[in-house]
Amino acid sequence: MAIEQINVKALTYIKPNVKRLYLGLLLLGAIILLPKKTQAQWKEHEIKGGWVYNFARYVTWPEDVFKKNVIVLGILGDDPFRGVLDDIVANRKAGGRTIEIRRGNTIRELKGSHILFVGRSEEYRMDETLGEILKYRSYGVLTIGDGIEGFCEKGGIINFNRERPTFNINMQAATEAGLYFDPKLWKMAEQIIPNNPNPPKGPGN
Repeated sequence: MAIEQINVKALTYIKPNVKRLYLGLLLLGAIILLPKKTQAQWKEHEIKGGWVYNFARYVTWPEDVFKKNVIVLGILGDDPFRGVLDDIVANRKAGGRTIEIRRGNTIRELKGSHILFVGRSEEYRMDETLGEILKYRSYGVLTIGDGIEGFCEKGGIINFNRERPTFNINMQAATEAGLYFDPKLWKMAEQIIPNNPNPPKGPGN
């Protein structure tokens, strides 16, 4: 969809920071993925779902982390997408790979995920959760927090902001995980967050 086809007046009815995410999706050519509504009717969870899919499209993983031609997207704890993300990834690919969504309440249940979306229900034990990720395998895992305080500072890679649906990126953590971000993506981040010099350690360390 070309920019000139967008009803610009409709954007004035979207909260300013939702508009930022909407425009970002527009520039990535991903608006067609969202439900067929007017721009003013899109909800935050729908736009977030579009962004998570685009993270899969615009991040490059090391080839050796894939046993099959599938990107496993694990959702840990609360799922805020209300089925929208399932609809978006159905019959679509990212980087030539299909996307399989799994849900669980422990890191162990979601072992093998290439994308790990961490719900807000996990905020109370975030140090433990990030420590478990380090224990099982942080290499090749794109971690995404749903507005979790300190997520990027503690070693998470992407975090949506709670009060405004923009996102921050920890590029150092991404590099350490062996992930390459297309510049189109990280330039749309609200902030690039420095990594915590003392990240949480895995259990038993």
